[in-house]
Amino acid sequence: MENEIDERRINERFKLQNAFVSYSLKKGIFFKKSYVEKYPVIEISRGGVRFYDEKPLKIDKEVVLKLFLPKLDDPLTLRGKVVWASFSEDAEYKYQNGIQFFPFGPEQGFNPPEALDRIIKIEKEIGNIKKE
Repeated sequence: MENEIDERRINERFKLQNAFVSYSLKKGIFFKKSYVEKYPVIEISRGGVRFYDEKPLKIDKEVVLKLFLPKLDDPLTLRGKVVWASFSEDAEYKYQNGIQFFPFGPEQGFNPPEALDRIIKIEKEIGNIKKE
């Protein structure tokens, strides 16, 4: 099954140190006003993020994420949905959650294109570090 998931990936994932995510879940037609505490990001790509958590999130649940990424003064705010949740082997956090970002673009309900530009910039910087 792991190979099937990997074969479907369009965007390359990359690991970030000192990156965190906080999220708000959709309840009915509204999102909760408060965000949960920050959880460590395991990997991120142009299409989504994987992070540690204390609980599994429900599949297909819509979320608003605040991504706290290195070298960014302000967090990126992105919308997406939960695509998977699983147990974690990490001693501190029991679960991992996978979020697929909603599309990027100027349309209503899409994520801002500027956020994608920032992710791509960080991705390129990480790629340059790996090559050195």
